Amino acid sequence: MTEEQNLPPLPKGWVWIKIRQIGEVVTGKTPKKSNPDYYGGNYPFFKPGDLNSGFYVKSSVDRLSEEGIGQSRVLPEKSTLVTCIGATIGKTGFNRVQGASNQQINAIIPHKNILPEFVYFYCISPQFQKEIINNYSSTTLPILNKSKFQNLPIALSSFPEQGRIVDKLEELFTKLDAGVKSLQNIKAQLQLYRQAVLKHAFNGKLTEEWRLTHKDIIEPALTLLEQIRKQRQERGDIKYRELPKVDSSVLPNLPKSWIWTSLGYLAEKINPGFPSGKWKRDFEQGIPHLRPMNINIKGDIVLSNLKYVRRKDYDALLKDDILFNNTNSPKLLGKTTYIKKDTNWAYSNHMTRIMV
Repeated sequence: MTEEQNLPPLPKGWVWIKIRQIGEVVTGKTPKKSNPDYYGGNYPFFKPGDLNSGFYVKSSVDRLSEEGIGQSRVLPEKSTLVTCIGATIGKTGFNRVQGASNQQINAIIPHKNILPEFVYFYCISPQFQKEIINNYSSTTLPILNKSKFQNLPIALSSFPEQGRIVDKLEELFTKLDAGVKSLQNIKAQLQLYRQAVLKHAFNGKLTEEWRLTHKDIIEPALTLLEQIRKQRQERGDIKYRELPKVDSSVLPNLPKSWIWTSLGYLAEKINPGFPSGKWKRDFEQGIPHLRPMNINIKGDIVLSNLKYVRRKDYDALLKDDILFNNTNSPKLLGKTTYIKKDTNWAYSNHMTRIMV
């Protein structure tokens, strides 16, 4: 390889060469779809979506018959499959069984003195992925043809060192995978713990000991409701002439001095948002318009992917407001956030604002 390609320096004994020098490059071929005899057999027919398994590609959505694979290009096991056309350009897999691929994939079948696993790991490295991005042509879709692909550079070491690199990578990646799984388990456990703490907070268990040691200062919640009713009645709010009736027969038992009431009674106002379609839209400037996806699972406001609207009269969210998603997908439903300071934000009709 030449210096003008600006490739990084290599350890002593290593060399930059081209992909075509380490093995055969094969572009996939799709047998005619019009012939059903070509499909439904025992041979996997790999497409970019089948490469999600990475180092362990064994199966595919579509399969070829004996006749069908004869119409394609046979790939032996331990070939490195690289997507070279489309939005997922650079996606790479390592097939563990004999098969074939479609024309979106270029496969590297290494020579006997090149370790197949070494080729795969190099192809998923940042250096090689960068070379793919720097060399593909883009019209409507990114394309890296076979000619350009097989002339991309690869860093080559001696055969024994290839084996040492592969062994070390497999060891470290196994540890990383175990670490990721452990973190996922911890995250799930923390979420369960968080829900358990919230449950105990509102069934009285979290403050049970505190109530036992502060009996003399605890005021029944019913007294607080009466105070709220009188204050609002004095302001002329006629709906607060009587305390709300709540059927607690289907609700969990509460500690002594607690009481079930309605959210509408405790809140000053509960307002739905406004659909952006009724406002003048301007997605680059105007009033920030919060939508369900702007609240994450932790209850934080995320201002990425923010939309804007234009409206002269609207109620901006204020400090101490509570905002929750009242509709949309099950994953978003019920997500809630607390407004920590006065804002100039509006909010969509998929959200409800509680002013307390």
